[in-house]
Amino acid sequence: MNNEKVLICLIANFVLFFFIGEVSHQLAPLGMSLQLDVIYIIFAGLYFRMLHGVIFVALIALFANAITPLPYGFHFITYLASWMFITWARPRIRRENPAHVKLLAILIQTLFFLVITSLMGRSLFGEFFFWMRVATDYSLNMLILLAFTHLWCEFQRSLMLSMGWDLTSEYQKV
Repeated sequence: MNNEKVLICLIANFVLFFFIGEVSHQLAPLGMSLQLDVIYIIFAGLYFRMLHGVIFVALIALFANAITPLPYGFHFITYLASWMFITWARPRIRRENPAHVKLLAILIQTLFFLVITSLMGRSLFGEFFFWMRVATDYSLNMLILLAFTHLWCEFQRSLMLSMGWDLTSEYQKV
């Protein structure tokens, strides 16, 4: 795979990151937020070779670290761990099957959500309104993830195919 193709995918994910950030900003007055971390890394885990995938996920993670209020290095560690889990699951699932991709995304996003909730809300565990916000955010995030994960992967795959990327030979080299 050429590095230019990875760069195009990286730019597309940066644009998606900004779009999700804007939607989350618009939802903030309603007390909701979007946290769709897995949507940025699932394509790299399912389709890229190891070296390209690590570089891609590391750049996305460093970008996310720079603009989110979580401890520095949190996204780097969690994104790389999630990417490693996706690459471990890659031979065990059919990446063309929307149900497999969505189930994998929901599993990883749920783990992200649990880690972020336990990290950022330690002092609020006993409050009812905290758990109401967690429940609404989780429900909203999972609905959006179910609706758009496979579409985003298919968009990136179509983009790579239109640029001449041979998916079968790439997958055999993995």
